[in-house]
Amino acid sequence: MRNYQLNWHIVSLRSRHFSLVKSLVDLKQVVFILDSSESAKNKLFQQEKNFVLMFSTQLSTLKITGISLKIRMAALQYSSSVSIEHRFVDWKDLDLFHRKINAMSYIGQGTFTSFAINTATQMLLQETHKEAVRIMVLMTDGVDHPRSPDMIVAAEEAKRHNIKIFTVGLSDVSFQRESKEKLQAMASSPAERFVHSMEDPKLQEKLFKEMQIYFCISNLCKFLVNGNAADAEHCTKPCNQTALELVFVIDSSESVGPENFRVIKDLVNAVVDRTTVSRSATRVGVVLYSNINIVVVDLKQEATADDVKSAVNAMNYVGEGTYTGSAIEKANQLFKAARQGVRKVAVIITDGQTDTRDVVSLESAVLKASESQIERFVIGIVNESDPNSDDFKRELNFIASDPDQVYMFLIKDFKTLIGDMFIILCLFFTSSYSLNQLFPNTNMFFLTLNHSKLFLLNSVNINKIFMLGKCQDIRILHNFFPKSEAFMHCPTF
Repeated sequence: MRNYQLNWHIVSLRSRHFSLVKSLVDLKQVVFILDSSESAKNKLFQQEKNFVLMFSTQLSTLKITGISLKIRMAALQYSSSVSIEHRFVDWKDLDLFHRKINAMSYIGQGTFTSFAINTATQMLLQETHKEAVRIMVLMTDGVDHPRSPDMIVAAEEAKRHNIKIFTVGLSDVSFQRESKEKLQAMASSPAERFVHSMEDPKLQEKLFKEMQIYFCISNLCKFLVNGNAADAEHCTKPCNQTALELVFVIDSSESVGPENFRVIKDLVNAVVDRTTVSRSATRVGVVLYSNINIVVVDLKQEATADDVKSAVNAMNYVGEGTYTGSAIEKANQLFKAARQGVRKVAVIITDGQTDTRDVVSLESAVLKASESQIERFVIGIVNESDPNSDDFKRELNFIASDPDQVYMFLIKDFKTLIGDMFIILCLFFTSSYSLNQLFPNTNMFFLTLNHSKLFLLNSVNINKIFMLGKCQDIRILHNFFPKSEAFMHCPTF
């Protein structure tokens, strides 16, 4: 298997001293859900058991430099009923878990997937620590009993509690049109990362890599929030504690597409999860737009985090024109309810130029936002093969506040939104500094949105910079700080 690198370094700007964090303890909880229905057949059920045995063994070996991982696993099987084979509270070691898996007997009745998801959700909520990373691995043939409650509704409820869901289709039947759509709807976004196939010979390798990435991103939260890696209790501590008026402006036009629209919703909810949403801290608003504008959440509502996430999850894809001028103008109207003296931030997420049929000009909407001192972060999904991509980038440049290197992010596809963009948004919502402000005489600090180069500013302790990247990135920094030997150390897992 390819050696996937994801490295953590802490840089102190005051002393130029570099060290690795060694004392962080992190909790990961993974529940395997096996399809034991008649349609799945006994042969597939045995494949599921073998997969759980092999993958759990590999997962137990996962190590992240500087992190003491504690991974607990649970398992249940389902058909017309649910049988819990191993609970989180019964976890002792891998041998006991394997004995429970080997002892599982095939049920072979109807398929009631929603029952299994609901049971797994309750196990995760009741038997695991609230600060833990919670993951479901749902195996299914995608064919539910006609009388079974909606499996997608059950999955949405799990995701509302920040539970990540990987779906594994058991056969080619799982990837026929209707079944495939269900697999994608139940899984977390993007589908390319969270939907897999049991018939894929590289299934175990791919799933292990995705969990590595997700575990590491969840650990980065601890560093960004605390500046103290030894304090594991605050991983889910919100990244924003100060007063803020935050409005998301979400493109739901035809070019976005339903699947990418789900990715945007996941991004917004991920940021909300890491933000102190309250009357005295951050108030959140959401504007959905295409050829119409819909106020999904108004600042005046003073919605809770759960209220915002529920409203975002309930948003319907529109799929018409891109009327960005009207959308920004609608956001401007929401900001009229802002508290006096409180920072106003709009996050505009779009993948295309504004429609010329929009009755509100982009220029007038942006000018009004500037006059109202509304900061505008722009996330532009740019298709470089599009002959109009340069014009689109100029438009994004115009919308974004200055300087562009702080407020404008150009990415090539929606898959980058979850993970990297979540970290960056959490970062900038809480910091009044940029890397360029800290280092005005160098232009080396930039953001490249992938897992090999990502420079981050700690939002709480401004004296620290965190870097997530590969060895070549560390050597780039070493060129700027040649007296520091710590840059030459490149840990891997």
